[in-house]
Amino acid sequence: MDWKKFIDRLYVKNQQNSHDTKNQELLNEVIKAREEWQQAHKYFNSVSEDGLTDHAIMMCQAAEQKYIYLLRLAKQEGVVNNNISIS
Repeated sequence: MDWKKFIDRLYVKNQQNSHDTKNQELLNEVIKAREEWQQAHKYFNSVSEDGLTDHAIMMCQAAEQKYIYLLRLAKQEGVVNNNISIS
């Protein structure tokens, strides 16, 4: 048996598994960010006190920016396709 080929195959397989794991982690982060954004909108819709309105708006904006950033990153990495919308 050619040990070099065997080790090379293991290395390539390890690299691929590592890449797949990173892609899955990024996809999970995108999903989590979208859920946080949706929760921020629910919070905004439930706020009735004027003092909390600004806070709710900032939470929505921050969650939206995080989601957009992670979604763009995932698209660049090829983790998600361009058909996923920002809504």
